[in-house]
Amino acid sequence: MAQFRTGASAATDLADTDHIIEKAKQHWRKLAEVGALEAELKELERNAQAAHKIIEIGLQPPERNLEMVRDQLRDLLGQFRRAGAVVANGFGGRDAQAEKQLGLNLPFPETDKRLKAHLGIVESGMRKYSDKLARRGFSKEEQRQFMEVIQQYRKLLGERGKERGEARKMRADRDAILEVIRTQTRYFRRLGRLALADSASRADFDRVKRPGRAPRKSAAPAPQQPQAAVVAKA
Repeated sequence: MAQFRTGASAATDLADTDHIIEKAKQHWRKLAEVGALEAELKELERNAQAAHKIIEIGLQPPERNLEMVRDQLRDLLGQFRRAGAVVANGFGGRDAQAEKQLGLNLPFPETDKRLKAHLGIVESGMRKYSDKLARRGFSKEEQRQFMEVIQQYRKLLGERGKERGEARKMRADRDAILEVIRTQTRYFRRLGRLALADSASRADFDRVKRPGRAPRKSAAPAPQQPQAAVVAKA
């Protein structure tokens, strides 16, 4: 599921539109007298509903957690490399070929790009040195688990790329529909103010204000040290 940030301004714009729709219905007779059309108000309502839907979808959390799988993968890769280091540096000394085939001649991959490329070397080396790795503490069961996590990681990494593309499209759709409802909301605000120009209810069509930040709490005054009593000399 794609996810993107909506920002406070988008939420405020939607709240403002919902408010104007409500007040337009409340004062509809007056608005109709200055040319408001029911079809236009219904279109604004449909656009507001579409914007709410897009933002709600964008706020849903991802179904799987790539970060959790990545952490698990790195833990297993660390175990693999520790066992592999003993395989490649045995009693008889360093085996440069084994070191290369196990990927130990390369630094630990820190980025997804390097990690993804490194895993191909690891898989090939693990198949070739499976028995030796098992004798050095990286069991066949751990190797099987490692292979499963590698496949899951690759799958989630591919899905993340797809989700990013979906998120970009959703942001574009959101921005487009928000621009439409801003224009239509401004139109109904002007109509409302025109229709209620001589009434205190004109304020019903004022813009909804973005909620302000909560004021900082002032620090409590430091406790005063008690002063020693001064004894007057006789």
